[in-house]
Amino acid sequence: MGHRARGAQLFGLAEVLRELAGATIWPANATDYEHSLTVLRGLPDQAGLAQAWAAGRALPADRTIAELLAEESPAVTADSAGHPGRDLDLHLGLTRREREVALLIAQGLTNREIGARLFITEGTARLHVKHILHKLGFTSRAQVAAWAVGHQLAGAPPAR
Repeated sequence: MGHRARGAQLFGLAEVLRELAGATIWPANATDYEHSLTVLRGLPDQAGLAQAWAAGRALPADRTIAELLAEESPAVTADSAGHPGRDLDLHLGLTRREREVALLIAQGLTNREIGARLFITEGTARLHVKHILHKLGFTSRAQVAAWAVGHQLAGAPPAR
């Protein structure tokens, strides 16, 4: 499934979960949410996106979430003995996207520049940075940059 369709599907799922919980969009996230909706509404293939949104509303939440987590899980690598294994110790559970963001932090990019490079909102970039800081136990971007360089994060972010 393409990223746009996956996004629409997740918006549908989130909508159902909010309805079930009686929750609303957190005011601090409302601007980013509305911006994302505006982007989705401006894309071609509105029928396909509407279908993906409806699928997100209809699919079992656990299945959709499991699929998303599988897509975002850290890459499988070989350990020092050459055995396949998850590279969780080296990257402390960072997702592929969080490793991309950490690498961009190490290159000195701001949240706005990271967002532009990865085609995400500045708020989403800020959220990734927050998660990285929490997972690594750091308090500054400089610590993240030093960690990224020290751990020689493999693979540059994809060129887009």
